[in-house]
Amino acid sequence: MLTPAELAPIYQHLPWLDKIWGVPRSRGRARLKDTWPLIRALRRERFDRSVDFVGNDRGAILSLLCGARQRLGPNAAGGFFGRRFCYTERIHERSLDPAWVQRHLQVLAVWGVQPPRSLEMDVRADPKLDQFAEQLLPDNTIVCHLATGQAKKDWPIAHWAGFHKLASAAGLELVFMSGNSARERWLLEALRKSAPGISVLPVLPDVAALLAVLKRGRLFISGDTGPFHCAAGLGVPVIGLFGTDNSLAHAAPLYRSEQVIRGGPCTCDGHSDTCYSSQPCMAAISADDLLRRVQQVLAPV
Repeated sequence: MLTPAELAPIYQHLPWLDKIWGVPRSRGRARLKDTWPLIRALRRERFDRSVDFVGNDRGAILSLLCGARQRLGPNAAGGFFGRRFCYTERIHERSLDPAWVQRHLQVLAVWGVQPPRSLEMDVRADPKLDQFAEQLLPDNTIVCHLATGQAKKDWPIAHWAGFHKLASAAGLELVFMSGNSARERWLLEALRKSAPGISVLPVLPDVAALLAVLKRGRLFISGDTGPFHCAAGLGVPVIGLFGTDNSLAHAAPLYRSEQVIRGGPCTCDGHSDTCYSSQPCMAAISADDLLRRVQQVLAPV
């Protein structure tokens, strides 16, 4: 399996994967010098087939250079002129389901690959990091992840502060975390000012550390689909806060209704990172809504 190098820890401990290759990448840079040894290693494997689930320029070029005789990928819009010639078989992107898992299964169906009986995700953390995670996250703690990849997908800080107040009054232990970018750290500091005394996780060094910490959580709450999928794959109870159209189309269908809280109608431009609506869809999710859902998910069966 080929994956971006920084995401390789998500797959490294899966017993049903034979080998993981981490691809070095930088936005806007080819990094051919770093990638060429990887390409040579792939060609030595003499693969019969390769499948590219995304269909972007990087995936298309790696599909061609890996040496597989049969190369399948989606016919996605845009990209360089020669992308279409990198595959021997293509399926048009417009015919694929917007939900990512269903989309990937439809790509594989071109080769007659049958879908699995269960679509539950499987992620394993590095057991060597268990002690590290124990030092950071106490038992029975709910992990709340503030930031997302786009500002319009963030749940408002005032709502997080209100939820912290309600959850604390209900006897629930919370810890807050965010990503490593300047915007994501700013959100965490804004919450500190709105809700003094909150518990905050330190910056985690990599994805492997993130998985180890998430595995210990009593519950994981987030609008960011990346760590959300990881927590679900680790078997941690999850609640997703989704409002924008692309989150509802791509991620929400993978989960049961009790695992997702949907916002109001989304009126944003799908290509904009920021919401300019006077009534943001994410603001329609109230702190009371989230507390009720948390209590529902954690209630004894």
